[in-house]
Amino acid sequence: MAEVDRERWNRRYAERYAERDESWQPSRWLVEIEPWLERPFPGARALDLACGPGRHSIWLAERGWHVDAWDISDVALEVLGAEVERRAAMGDPLAVAPRQVDLDTVTIPARVYDLILNVYFLDRRLWPIIAKALLPGGLLASQTFLDVPGARASEVSPAHMLQPGEMRAAFDGLGLHTLLYDETGDPGTARLLARHP
Repeated sequence: MAEVDRERWNRRYAERYAERDESWQPSRWLVEIEPWLERPFPGARALDLACGPGRHSIWLAERGWHVDAWDISDVALEVLGAEVERRAAMGDPLAVAPRQVDLDTVTIPARVYDLILNVYFLDRRLWPIIAKALLPGGLLASQTFLDVPGARASEVSPAHMLQPGEMRAAFDGLGLHTLLYDETGDPGTARLLARHP
């Protein structure tokens, strides 16, 4: 399955970036919650799960985070790596470490990250692992598709879409404290910001 996923995402990113440069603008939601995402101390570590070409990894690193950027697509990670190199050559080095991983089987080390960002990737198997990977006081920022009537069309199957209230209930049950939760601001998505106690 991992190789099939890698090839599918590689095709998608190769087509997407063949004719235009990557936009490094973050999602509107991250901009909205930016005050919550201020780096708590020098060297604070963030993990961008399923980072794709890394627009959110770049955005976090610009704000001083040390970012581990994980994705299955080597094409996407090449785009990210090229941007990190380009910025370093211009005298603007960013602390971004791209890594190719199979998110179907990956294990995230426990108590390592001050922030985990997960945008439009859903693997319920990872939820307990994500909760354990956060350091005390660490934040989880997660946004993904929601299976509701009238939601925007998505390429993902219903199995990879949340049910209303599901993500909040799951992370509350794993001991995280919900700071913000919304299912209406961007129709068809659920957005959670939670803190490890």
